[in-house]
Amino acid sequence: SRRAQGSLVDVGEPHDFTRPLAKDKWNGASVGSWACTEGGWDSPKLRPTTEIFLVLDGEGSVTDADGMAHPFGAGDVVVLPKH
Repeated sequence: SRRAQGSLVDVGEPHDFTRPLAKDKWNGASVGSWACTEGGWDSPKLRPTTEIFLVLDGEGSVTDADGMAHPFGAGDVVVLPKH
């Protein structure tokens, strides 16, 4: 699936692609893959679950509510706590 064109884009003209791989029927945990072209999105919605991902290639950053950027790159594990 792909995010709608222009939806919350705040840097460049990114396109992202997701592929669900598995979902646990007992606790709802899910696993999938995600890829993105260069650019970025604003994510103002609260996250109902903790998200954990391993960066396989490239680099990016997550900016917290205080405006501090947290960069990551290939080989990093990123944890985005629910809020």
